Amino acid sequence: MKPNYSKIMKIVHEISMIMVYISLIALIIALYIITRGFNLWHAKIMLLIFLPIFITGVSISYSSSSLKPNDNLAPIILFLQISSALLVLVLSIVTIITNKIYFLVISLLYFGIVNLINATRPKGDIRLSVALIGYTGILSAIFLILNNTKNVFEIAIGFIFVYAISLIYSVTIHSFPNTFKDKPNELLVYLLFILQTISTLIYQYYFKISVILFSISIIVFYLSINIFRYKKYSDFALNTTNVYAKAGTLYLLYGQAISALYSIVLLISSILFYFNIITLLDFIHLLIIGFVGIHIFIHAPLMLPVILRWTSARRYSLLPYILIVVAALIWPFDMHVAFLFLVLAIVFLVLIVKPSKEPIPLSLINS
Repeated sequence: MKPNYSKIMKIVHEISMIMVYISLIALIIALYIITRGFNLWHAKIMLLIFLPIFITGVSISYSSSSLKPNDNLAPIILFLQISSALLVLVLSIVTIITNKIYFLVISLLYFGIVNLINATRPKGDIRLSVALIGYTGILSAIFLILNNTKNVFEIAIGFIFVYAISLIYSVTIHSFPNTFKDKPNELLVYLLFILQTISTLIYQYYFKISVILFSISIIVFYLSINIFRYKKYSDFALNTTNVYAKAGTLYLLYGQAISALYSIVLLISSILFYFNIITLLDFIHLLIIGFVGIHIFIHAPLMLPVILRWTSARRYSLLPYILIVVAALIWPFDMHVAFLFLVLAIVFLVLIVKPSKEPIPLSLINS
């Protein structure tokens, strides 16, 4: 009997939803325990539980959606995606319990191979996008193998760049230009991942130089997705007739523009870190709250209601972006005030999807 594509895809979406919920629970725990002074456990939960499970939960839906229902191999690849997601879920938890990083390495390698297989089926930009997701999984595993003797905070910076940020690149090089009926600059995309690879391979020897190279790669990334065509993309968004579609498109565009500006701050911060003007923990939080946080905020109101089956009010606003950037910039000076701004940012992010007729400050509706 031939496997039913739609039934298997339904399982994919169920697993995606479960993994996102688990990762959000892990995030809440991590944010709570940092207030109790458990800094090491906060770092481990964020690094080994939240990031792998959240990213895999989102990427399994993204990669699987690139398959065609009439493709005879699609059901087999969907089963592989399901097995990959479950392996990441189980081995991430095993990793934090046993403190043995090779469990996570195995799951990342398998995740990478499955997505490379997935990438053989679609065509165009989405094919490159899924292939880079697969490459990122393998590169992240290599990074952990090469740097398994470093402390968790040193590993954190590189792993965030190699794993979380490379996956942001992989998805965005397709999704962002495609929203505006455009294509990425493929030459710059390849240069971007060459930089990521070089930075990964030298990280164990030239830690701080590698961090600067990783930060430079973010600027290359924004050139590759044509952020310099901002005016053209803005006109496209403003000419969208549906008020909620317009607000959603502007929310995406403004988020990427803010993140592009923040990438300059991050590059300067990496140089300050090189000269020991800011600390390792300062840079980690500038990176994960600022750059990664902005990208989570960009995609959360657009994708998570679909994955989690929430009704979304789509009350798009610039306020969550402003609050999370402020939180990141304040962190090196006062982590307690920064934490307050971070919590406020999350609250207003949730309010975007919370059904209500009340507008949020700095609303993009009727822009």
